Amino acid sequence: MLRFMKLCLMCVLLGAPLSGCAAVMPVIPQIVSVVTDAMVIMGLIDSSVQEYFRTHPQIAPEVRSQYVEVYQKALRALNASQAALRGVEDLDQKKYDAAFLEFKTAYQELLDLLEKEGILRQQYLSAGPGDQIYLPTPEALSFQVSN
Repeated sequence: MLRFMKLCLMCVLLGAPLSGCAAVMPVIPQIVSVVTDAMVIMGLIDSSVQEYFRTHPQIAPEVRSQYVEVYQKALRALNASQAALRGVEDLDQKKYDAAFLEFKTAYQELLDLLEKEGILRQQYLSAGPGDQIYLPTPEALSFQVSN
């Protein structure tokens, strides 16, 4: 997963002409920043949750499966948000909000699951015994388009 995120980040930031990366261009620089921020936070969530699962083997397989499903849903929604804005030259708040609505909903669903399972408490993720990691809020949730 980390390798995939690094490849995506490289494609987004550098516009590298790698197979599959051509679809990323052109992207408004503001959106690149918002998506990159969200991808980093999603990576933080996944690495913390995977460590939590590793140190808590008693977590039910259904919970683990549900996490994977909800996490991947949020990632797909983030990718769809970026794709929806590909090539948009006159970005406004209404277009941005429409493009990121699915991600905002899926991200909240992910947070709700993590809170329900006790992995997330008051914006801190439990990674392992005694490890508490602050979870920043993705810029994508509150981004305001500047015209």
